[in-house]
This record gives sequence, C-alpha cells and structure tokens, in this order.
Amino acid sequence: MKIPKVFEKVPTSNCD
Repeated sequence: MKIPKVFEKVPTSNCD
C-alpha cells in the first residue's frame, strides 16, 4: 500500500 508523505510520520496501521 502506498503511504503519502503526510502519513509518513503516522503508523501504517492508521492508513490501513
């Protein structure tokens, strides 16, 4: 899954 730089500081679990 791709994670935007905005979520780069946020755990990947939040962008699941």
